Amino acid sequence: MTPKQEFMWDHLCNNYPKLTHKMATEIAQSDKRWLHRKANKFLAVVNTWPIQDAVGAVATWLTIYNIPLVPRKLSNFDAFHERCGAYIHTCKNIKKFPIITVNKETA
Repeated sequence: MTPKQEFMWDHLCNNYPKLTHKMATEIAQSDKRWLHRKANKFLAVVNTWPIQDAVGAVATWLTIYNIPLVPRKLSNFDAFHERCGAYIHTCKNIKKFPIITVNKETA
């Protein structure tokens, strides 16, 4: 299976933790000039997930992978914040996804 086919399969199977880690490794490996463009692309995908999983994905990106995202550089951030912002502010312990090993061939 190609990486794109595997990504779609995981998306169809609602395998949010595996997708989160795949996206994070791709964002972290991208050139600094393209970091926010790649993150913005994946944030659009995350916006289609259930709220708790979307918040968990972004929390994983920020805490486990230390991806330096700047909200004003993300065009999808406003949509994400409108949808999930209230959940983030009211939730004390945001659940991060556990670390999953991702094959380097597919990432």
